[in-house]
Amino acid sequence: MFFNFSLLAQDQFYRFYTFEYIDDYISIDSATDNLWKIGAPNKEILNSAYSDSLVMITSTKDFFQASNTSIFEFALTVPNDFVSYGGFGDGKFTFKHKYDTETNKSGGYVEISYDNGRTWTNAIIDKTTLNTMNLVNMYAVNDTLEDGTQAFQGTTEEWIESEIWWWWNAAEKLDQPEGWGWNNDTLKVRFVFKSLDGASENYEGWMIDDLEITIRRIFGSININNSSTIKIYPNPSNDILYIEKNENYWNSFKIIDAQGKVINNEQLLNDQLNAINISNLKPGIYILVISNSDSSMSDFFIKK
Repeated sequence: MFFNFSLLAQDQFYRFYTFEYIDDYISIDSATDNLWKIGAPNKEILNSAYSDSLVMITSTKDFFQASNTSIFEFALTVPNDFVSYGGFGDGKFTFKHKYDTETNKSGGYVEISYDNGRTWTNAIIDKTTLNTMNLVNMYAVNDTLEDGTQAFQGTTEEWIESEIWWWWNAAEKLDQPEGWGWNNDTLKVRFVFKSLDGASENYEGWMIDDLEITIRRIFGSININNSSTIKIYPNPSNDILYIEKNENYWNSFKIIDAQGKVINNEQLLNDQLNAINISNLKPGIYILVISNSDSSMSDFFIKK
């Protein structure tokens, strides 16, 4: 499938929290046993904020108890008007954190919901979007608690910076149920701390600081064209992007980044298969525009 764009642009949603304040986008679960608090840490390992004086923490001074699940979440609306917009973009969450938990018995993890909190998926195994997320300093699939939950666990002496970066295509999420804002598609991310039955109560928990959220949308006025004249693969790609064309009248291409800047503009060979080296591009979403003297076709690709 290809899209003809008459306009290419982007908008951005950005928040940065040192937890000296929060706004309506962040909410802490109201359950009476919820451990998450905003305050100045006063423990042996979780003993100070990364910046300023306050953090989000599972109790500022007490150990956590067994059989507990505590949650705080961030909610925002992802644009999803696939008729009048391109409907794809990227999101990035970074945060500083420290933790002290009993391995296999307690830990912290991040979940994502695309349907306003009806269903949740652990961030490291999320397959809803265009491809597997790019993860930096996150737990791995085999870092599991005894109940199989993938999570941060153990003890960190120093602050860690973790990052979750992913891409979405609105076409994959058109059937999502009610939300609010842009066309019923509310994205939620939640931080979950979990201790199993029988967990030791001599551990300090999890604290988070400098939470940074960036959500970008690339959009344009589009006409959708189903075409078999050109194939682009693999997508996503690390280094080489192939353009396979069945007709030779397509003779040039250009690559446009998320800011709408043309970063590559070259001629296509007459060969059926053209290889484009994209190894020097930064990870993210790009538009590939293939043209001749009379018309053009566009599609997006992802550089991993």
